[in-house]
Amino acid sequence: MRGNLPGRAQVVLSRTEREYDIETAHHASGVETAIDRLRGLGAETVYVLGGADIYALFQPHLDCMVLSHVPGEYEGDTVYPEWDTDEWTVVSEQPYEGFTVRHWERR
Repeated sequence: MRGNLPGRAQVVLSRTEREYDIETAHHASGVETAIDRLRGLGAETVYVLGGADIYALFQPHLDCMVLSHVPGEYEGDTVYPEWDTDEWTVVSEQPYEGFTVRHWERR
């Protein structure tokens, strides 16, 4: 957790309920609880930070994704979950040295 972020809310998805010493941090026990909590806090834009399991849980609720695409084949045990590309379109992309950031929106 990044510390207190004034003007922003951090919702931590965890099976273990706990209190946080950070004023902007809130607990949620599930995806629906997290979404309800964020709506109650007046969040207009929500960023999901995971692991793969968290990304997969939130995938059905997304209306946009900002993903970095790094060309090549790499060994690893965690990947972003598959999604139906027919439901999504790239609306912008920004190339950088060694990777491209693509902004996807659900159709």
